[in-house]
Amino acid sequence: MLNIPSIHWPGIVKHKNDDELTLLQNETQWKQYIHQYAEDDDWLIDASGYRYYLQQNDQSGYEYHPGDQLNLVQVLGLVKAHAALNGSCCVAKLYAPTFEAAYKIIEAMQAEER
Repeated sequence: MLNIPSIHWPGIVKHKNDDELTLLQNETQWKQYIHQYAEDDDWLIDASGYRYYLQQNDQSGYEYHPGDQLNLVQVLGLVKAHAALNGSCCVAKLYAPTFEAAYKIIEAMQAEER
């Protein structure tokens, strides 16, 4: 796996072909996710909104590559789609003034699922 030091934690994983999001607090959780659940074309969106693409490499592992930077409106759209997938009501009213606040919404939904 490439070592890309610019990832700012926490981050969310946008699953391939799905509105499901997973909050990851640190690089250790990211490596565990890659080892257990990763699929080609999953994304990691870090705390600054930068998107990293996950691709399988020739050594049966995964690499991630930096992509573009999403804005807060785009990330909130992903959060709203995730909330709708999980049956949350009033999804249209979800709002967060920062990436950190948006990720707290995901964290709260994951806590409810446990």
